[in-house]
Amino acid sequence: MILEWLKGVIPGSARLYADLSDSPYLQVRDLFRSYRPDIAVVTATDIFVLELTICHESNFVKSHDYKINKYLNLGRDVSTLAGDRVVSVSCIEVSTLGLISGIAKFIKLVSIPKMSPAIKFRISKSALDHSFQIYCNRNINDVVNI
Repeated sequence: MILEWLKGVIPGSARLYADLSDSPYLQVRDLFRSYRPDIAVVTATDIFVLELTICHESNFVKSHDYKINKYLNLGRDVSTLAGDRVVSVSCIEVSTLGLISGIAKFIKLVSIPKMSPAIKFRISKSALDHSFQIYCNRNINDVVNI
């Protein structure tokens, strides 16, 4: 859903990369040697990374800090394809209850419009639905092993 949104709002000259195999998007593994951030928007001069984390509400700050620290030196891990572009890392956290952290920094850096309420709703609903599905199936192996 985030990739669909970005595809519709990034400048035409920018390229969208994702860490999703068998997808229509360019592969983020082509930009970096060892790290695999989730999403990258590449312009002529910059690489804007957006790292997604699904976490519990009580871990928003901890999850954000972990990812920022993990990718602190991402600019040193670029491939020859990335060239001498400046790498900027932003994070988006989505909670298991569908709360979404702010991504104003990323939006400003990439110069794109804010995420619409409809997109936010779809992301929130997906997180909540999948969290509920995981909760409902949490003991499925116990029932099968009886």
